Amino acid sequence: MKKLFLAICMLSLVACNNQQKQEKEVTIEKEIINETDAKAESNKELAVTLDWIAYKFEEKEAVRGSFTDFDLEYNKDGQTPEEKLSNLTFKVDKESANTNDADRDKTIVDNFFLNLKGDIHGNLGELKDGKVPVTISMNERSVTKTFEYDIKDDTVYFKGEIDILEDFMAETAFNALHKACALLHLDKTWTDVAIEVSVKM
Repeated sequence: MKKLFLAICMLSLVACNNQQKQEKEVTIEKEIINETDAKAESNKELAVTLDWIAYKFEEKEAVRGSFTDFDLEYNKDGQTPEEKLSNLTFKVDKESANTNDADRDKTIVDNFFLNLKGDIHGNLGELKDGKVPVTISMNERSVTKTFEYDIKDDTVYFKGEIDILEDFMAETAFNALHKACALLHLDKTWTDVAIEVSVKM
């Protein structure tokens, strides 16, 4: 009888230890999964649109376009939009300009962007109180402009302006584009360009 009692106790002890071991393994597995999910969420790429608005005609009609190819480096561990995007750096493929018109795209790229020296790159400063300094390097010149930003739900919207001649002294590129588009633009191409960026977190 004592042997039977001891056997039952031993079996109960083994079963208890196995259950505790399984529960511990499940807990560790959940922690690993949660940690993996957190890292995946942290490293998730931003959904970014980079739009520009140029102008033609005396009445200043907008010509909207975008860049479809660019690289970003940002703080993936940031907990807020400001933390993630402050000090972000970017590099734009200037040949990826897109206006949803293949012929116009070729005219803009061949006459304007390919006449710019070097590439287009830059960085953001600190996002604070709805404003952020944005440094843009183009035609081998760098300028810093103050952009405004607004956060709505999970998206950050940026707005700013540059001037092709005043900021970047890109007369060669601008004149080549103006000449190619003179008839279509009724001999008026504006030098200021608006930039609008949206970043979905």
